[in-house]
Amino acid sequence: MESEVRFTEGQIHRIIAGLVLAIFVAAVDSTLVSVALLSIGKDLGHMEQLPWVMSGYLAASAVATPIYGKLSDLYGRRPLMLGSLLGFALTSLGSALAPSMAFLILMRILQGLTGGAVIAMAQATIADIVPARERGRYQGWLSATFASAAMLGPVLGGYLTGLFGWRMVFASMIPLTLLAIWRVAKVLRLLPVTTKQRPIDWLGAILLSVSLSSLMSFLTLTGQGHRLAEPTMLLLMGGFFVSTALCIAQERRAPEPIIPPSILSRRGVWVPCVNVTCIFFMLIGLSNMLPIAMQSGGAQSVDEAALRMLPLTLGIPCGAFLAGRWTYRTGASRRVIFTGLSLVLSMLGLMILIPVHAVKPLLFVMGFLGLGSGMVMVTSLVVAQSSVPAQFTGITTAVVACCRTVGSAVGVSTLAAVLFIALRDQAPNEQDLRRLLEIVSTTEAAQAFKAVIVMAFAIAAIPLMTMLAAGREIGAGLRHKP
Repeated sequence: MESEVRFTEGQIHRIIAGLVLAIFVAAVDSTLVSVALLSIGKDLGHMEQLPWVMSGYLAASAVATPIYGKLSDLYGRRPLMLGSLLGFALTSLGSALAPSMAFLILMRILQGLTGGAVIAMAQATIADIVPARERGRYQGWLSATFASAAMLGPVLGGYLTGLFGWRMVFASMIPLTLLAIWRVAKVLRLLPVTTKQRPIDWLGAILLSVSLSSLMSFLTLTGQGHRLAEPTMLLLMGGFFVSTALCIAQERRAPEPIIPPSILSRRGVWVPCVNVTCIFFMLIGLSNMLPIAMQSGGAQSVDEAALRMLPLTLGIPCGAFLAGRWTYRTGASRRVIFTGLSLVLSMLGLMILIPVHAVKPLLFVMGFLGLGSGMVMVTSLVVAQSSVPAQFTGITTAVVACCRTVGSAVGVSTLAAVLFIALRDQAPNEQDLRRLLEIVSTTEAAQAFKAVIVMAFAIAAIPLMTMLAAGREIGAGLRHKP
């Protein structure tokens, strides 16, 4: 069900220009900090807690995204977006002034809770203002912004840290965020205001928060090398299963559930969620593993490895643009997704066969891997948004975004675990991945990375099987929508 309000092309462009700035702020922050981590650890101490500067943000973002999505459906995108960006600016200030590692981690968690859902709300706004067939085109703009910001983040972070220190990395986000607030406040006045008051399922929100935070903490600790039998890990998994069961029971009886079971039961929603989870499992997992693979045995420097990842980063927005144009012209979203999945699986198959240090073939493969991934990601989101009534657009977009975050976290921890298992026989007592790779021979490391790519291939094949099983109903409505 589409919105009754129709926007002119000029209005759409003005709104999207404001959203692009908000997305740039949220996306650049996700990679801006990574380069400054070592400097933060040297200054504040407690190096063992350093991974939580990044992981705390991601976990909190996963928790906040569905809740923001539902609230934006109830009260409108504009107030939620502005409140989120304002919280992001305040927590950026707190991070820049952090006197200790514990305080910085707290600020990063709050930053994830406040600003983590900006991208999902921006994508939901596209569905509010653009007819279904055209959404892929405009989602491609947002994808290009996201990819560009993520690519620019480490460069800016490196320069800011080198010239002014790590605190400037956080402080630099404040003027950008204030500018985004001004633009969003101005352009989103064009959106209709929601006046109908409905109850909020606070119990469901709390149970969902406990469930997602337990899962994300478990995945983070797994990626840091913690064993599954540790009491903390068992407690987190127990908390996840219990809170998830209670959340499902609550959502079934709540008059206005945070995540309505009716939307999750729709084939046009859960199938795109599977697509996005698996693609981001593969994409982010390999994005973390491949630079390590390229540097193993000293074959390439850190800078060279980062440069080799450029085709993958650029391929994603190109795939998003291509998918958007294709969907707009034909409405054949199912064909677009199958084409993207075929590209992904073909390139992963080639990656299994070629050496990780073969530069030119790897550049070709990663470029088309990004192209196929971008096609699947954007088209799956458009299919999910077009499969629900307009009043559920925000929560549906947020659920897809949450699947993206969870898939990324599962991918990083799982592929790192596969690599550890493949190398364990060579040094059973070594727990540091980089030291482990220094111990083993180049041949053994190459074989271990092949096992990682095989796992990524197996996960990326799941959406293909799911799409085949789901039948022709997926995205069929886009052919008939304007």
